[in-house]
Amino acid sequence: FYLATLQEQQGTAAKAEETYRRILKVNPKHAAALNNLAQLRLKANDAAGALDLASQAVAAAPDAPAVLDTYGWMLHGQGKSAEARPLLERAVEKGGRPAHLYHLAEVCHALKADDKAREYLDRALADNAEFPENEAARKLAESLKAGSPR
Repeated sequence: FYLATLQEQQGTAAKAEETYRRILKVNPKHAAALNNLAQLRLKANDAAGALDLASQAVAAAPDAPAVLDTYGWMLHGQGKSAEARPLLERAVEKGGRPAHLYHLAEVCHALKADDKAREYLDRALADNAEFPENEAARKLAESLKAGSPR
């Protein structure tokens, strides 16, 4: 598993995908491998395959925040925000990171629950936490404070 994550970090997605698939041949319910492979498939523009893998990851680890976040965020990306919200709420409840809070805020905003979106953004941006989508979270927070749709 660590080899695959290292391959990802080194930018060799094809090798990482091959390694994750070998892991899954040995252990088809390896939630982290399913989750990471889902993200790779999404980056490769295979949304259907990615969603299937993310769903399998949730079945294998229904309480893992990262897995719940991946699946919920992918559902939101496909316009299924109402389906995504409970998954992302569970990710946050189970100890989710600032990125998970931001994803939940985006979903709440899409569902016109802006008060909740602001609450989650405040938590995501507390203590100047740094995460990959930090700038997007700040922009959404500013937009919501200004009362504009974006």
